[in-house]
Amino acid sequence: MDQAQLNWITNFIWGIADDTLRDVFVRGKYRDVILPMTVLRRLDAVLEPTKQAVLDMKAALDREKITNQDDALRAAAGEAFYNTSPFLLRDLKSRKTQQTLKDDFMAYLDGFSPNVQDILKNFEFRNQIPRLSESDGLGQLIEKFLDKDINLSPRPVGDLPGLDNHSMGTVFEDRSRHQDRLRSQLHPPFLSTTTAPHPRPDQRRHPRPGAGNRGPAPRNHERSHGMSDAPPPSHFLPYEAGLAVNAATVQESLMVRQLPLPSLLWKGART
Repeated sequence: MDQAQLNWITNFIWGIADDTLRDVFVRGKYRDVILPMTVLRRLDAVLEPTKQAVLDMKAALDREKITNQDDALRAAAGEAFYNTSPFLLRDLKSRKTQQTLKDDFMAYLDGFSPNVQDILKNFEFRNQIPRLSESDGLGQLIEKFLDKDINLSPRPVGDLPGLDNHSMGTVFEDRSRHQDRLRSQLHPPFLSTTTAPHPRPDQRRHPRPGAGNRGPAPRNHERSHGMSDAPPPSHFLPYEAGLAVNAATVQESLMVRQLPLPSLLWKGART
């Protein structure tokens, strides 16, 4: 697939964010929804041809009371991952109420194999679903990703070419980098999730104690806001290195973006 087509796909996905999330999330938080939804749509498209085979295998394993089902379900899916829920994304387009859609979508997420559950956990995607549901945005989001003008499947659909593994990786990384740049514009480089709002004028930083007769030492609340001259704590990381998250989650963030996604989506999905 040439670069012009890839650019069109990435711009289309960004358009989905603007159309469905504008009044629900600030732009810097779009990635918390759009990136995992891009992943889900790719997985959904890859698994669609073997969906019934997986459901049949799951039913057979349950009848035999076999508890260690992972290998058999992977074999039925023909992939390194699977989904045992009764749904594909397209099955969720027509739901009578937002509550029904939310419940069925959660069941859809719960049906994924453990390796995909790890990805969803690292994205913290489930945390976004209540807000999406309350704003009536969940159904719109699903419909947009199922639009006939975009194909995230590795197989051709109508006149649309399939998106091979390399191209899919390019699309995802482009969206990820774009969102990183956007978020870095909204937050200073050493902002932490625990950092308080910018101080009022009467809370400006004072000189260090012992630095001559230049004023009082910083008050306690200034220290808690990160306003002292001491080096930032170890859990304050450059934004580019850790997306301004606590150090304990940095490795998970990098794992999501560099290890499971390529192995599951770009290499594991057979074209």
